[in-house]
Amino acid sequence: MNLVLRSFTLFCFQMRTLYKLIEMQLDIHWLVRLHNARAKRVLALLLSMAFFLYVPASIAHQIDTPDTVIYEDDAIKLGQIFVEKQVEAGRLDESWKNSTVEEVTQQQAPYGTIWIVNRVNTAIEDQKLRNLFIYFNDVGAPLAANYIGESN
Repeated sequence: MNLVLRSFTLFCFQMRTLYKLIEMQLDIHWLVRLHNARAKRVLALLLSMAFFLYVPASIAHQIDTPDTVIYEDDAIKLGQIFVEKQVEAGRLDESWKNSTVEEVTQQQAPYGTIWIVNRVNTAIEDQKLRNLFIYFNDVGAPLAANYIGESN
């Protein structure tokens, strides 16, 4: 109900503002030609209706729907992309491109869901550096990566 009241108030404000702008006949070429007061009012009504329909929809979208939530298969793909970017940047060895996914887990954190993708590189001889744990938030943004599998 509060959103409806705010939308109606915004609509009234926009209608009054647009009507004043049209009455002032700004230097807009097509607007100056409108000599008929009824045409000006109709134009003001149409423009304000466009704003009236757009603003509540954009407000509702920002409040109600978060970014797209990822699932397990998305986390696997994002893990592959993450590894490829790290290899290209020189932060990981070239052999990590051939690594495989061993496990994908999901944990609840105070701020949302965390996806943990465990990639294994069998070309690495050191057991401590063989597993790479990549952490993503619930919308797919990378949070961290480490070799120990513990998140802070």
